[in-house]
Amino acid sequence: APTPSAGSLKRVRAFVRTRPSQHFSHDLLQIRKEPGLEAISVMRPRHPDAAHFLRDETIQYEFQVDGVLHNASQGEVFASVCEPVMKNALGGCSGSIICYGQVGSGKSYTVAGSLESFDERGLVPRALSQAFGEEHDVPENEFKF
Repeated sequence: APTPSAGSLKRVRAFVRTRPSQHFSHDLLQIRKEPGLEAISVMRPRHPDAAHFLRDETIQYEFQVDGVLHNASQGEVFASVCEPVMKNALGGCSGSIICYGQVGSGKSYTVAGSLESFDERGLVPRALSQAFGEEHDVPENEFKF
């Protein structure tokens, strides 16, 4: 993923992570990636018993975001979302990351990760590793945790 410039970190950035599953609804979710634009479209299909509804039609909602992380690994999520925030935080700027979603959608997995494999570490373990690694690598900087 491209590293954002310092100017792009002065605004709220939004990412969508789709949770891979066996029953992923490819027909209800479309991802559009073009230079300078990423968008995700969600379709609400017609009700199967549409004859009983007025104006029951397929509706499409499109959301433009800074990135769509479709089937992304924990490392890819960290590199796209958290690493730029951590670099600024270690440089003295405040930053936060908020995960939002439906129950069971993978927020805890994204943030904390899994103990099953080192590669499945979440954002927090990776951010702590980066912070303590930076402290070790640049001893002339003073860090207060």
